[in-house]
Amino acid sequence: MTVINIQRGCLLLSTIISLAIFFAGSITSTQAKTRLPVHLKELLASDSAPHDNYGIVVALSSDTAVIGAPFDSTRSFNAGSAYVYKHSNGAWSLQQKLQANDGAPGDQYGWSIALQGNTLLIGARFDDDRGFNSGSIYAYTRIDNTWVERQKFSAPDGSVNDQYGFTISLDGDVAFIGAPLDDDNGFESGSVYIYHRIAGLWSVEKKFTAHDGEPGDQFGWSVALSASSALIGARFDDDEAFNSGSAYLYNRTAQTWHMKQKFTAIDAAVNDQFGWTVALDDNTAVIGARFNDDMGINSGSAYVYTLSDKEWSLQQKLIASDGEPGNQYSWAIALDGDKLIIGAPFDNYEEAISGSSYVYSRSDNAWREQQKLTANIEVLAARYGISVALEGDTTLIGACLEQHGGVLSESVHINTTCAPLIHETTNLLTPD
Repeated sequence: MTVINIQRGCLLLSTIISLAIFFAGSITSTQAKTRLPVHLKELLASDSAPHDNYGIVVALSSDTAVIGAPFDSTRSFNAGSAYVYKHSNGAWSLQQKLQANDGAPGDQYGWSIALQGNTLLIGARFDDDRGFNSGSIYAYTRIDNTWVERQKFSAPDGSVNDQYGFTISLDGDVAFIGAPLDDDNGFESGSVYIYHRIAGLWSVEKKFTAHDGEPGDQFGWSVALSASSALIGARFDDDEAFNSGSAYLYNRTAQTWHMKQKFTAIDAAVNDQFGWTVALDDNTAVIGARFNDDMGINSGSAYVYTLSDKEWSLQQKLIASDGEPGNQYSWAIALDGDKLIIGAPFDNYEEAISGSSYVYSRSDNAWREQQKLTANIEVLAARYGISVALEGDTTLIGACLEQHGGVLSESVHINTTCAPLIHETTNLLTPD
């Protein structure tokens, strides 16, 4: 199982109510109009400051959650950090705060995170080891409840502004690392590096560029890895229309990766940015188009593809039945088996741009909305759903900016499903 949560920072400006079965026409749910009971409590880092962007990226694996704060300035201005929480005896608590031991101003360590078991990879997209803003990755292993840095690596051919480490996906001893502004196929055409871990150390195995890549495509903007398959988004690909977007599927056979299929939206339009987010789990792929206009300009949508008889085909297109212009539904996506959560951080809920997340389950080959999650009604939350993670019955939702007593802070919510349609949220607190 692979859970992918792809997040694009609050500063870029750049899940449970909706349903549309593409070939059978639109089927929507009136449940979107009702806010189902959600007991939201929040995780606030006690040492976070406004604009740390704590919660801009989240990751979840078993009893561990990791929260990125890429603009944390504790070490130096915007050097970044990441907070590791562990669930034990019914409660979540801070296990460790991580920072790059060589962190420098502007590195943005914590911009991307991949977590699986006792392995953690953290990206610093603006690290300068291979040139200004070339990017790097820090690899950690958990030993006796302590996360230990094992390795720092960067692209062997890295260069200025590649932003290697912009995205990461991890499955076992394989990692895919995106550098969407790499220039191999032209300015900002993008690339992805495959790494393999042997005897505890990561080494580069191969570099991908799109076979038809062109300047500005930004191949590698999003990545998802599941077993022997990988999905890579190119949000600005122009195959169907200007910046309509695409995604490339790769398969591994006999230790060799090769491209299987290229996806574009069947109803693609200018600037949809199909491929902004991608998620992959076994025989299901989900691709987000945050600027699709089905419910108004930039309302957003997501496309679900499934594998059958060795061929991938569109299963369903999802849109928010209560979607409105500017919601950017599918900004973030997480997939785990027959469960799916989609973030819409610009949803105008309760007359405030508070954001929301839509939760789906699949039965009889159809995805159905189960619940719409929103932030605590007493608190004005901004961009709730900017990041999402999902594993089993636990959902982790980031809110990049939240207002408390007139002060903006950052927060993360954890929702644990106790029963169908009921979500209980556990409060995580960083100890003082």
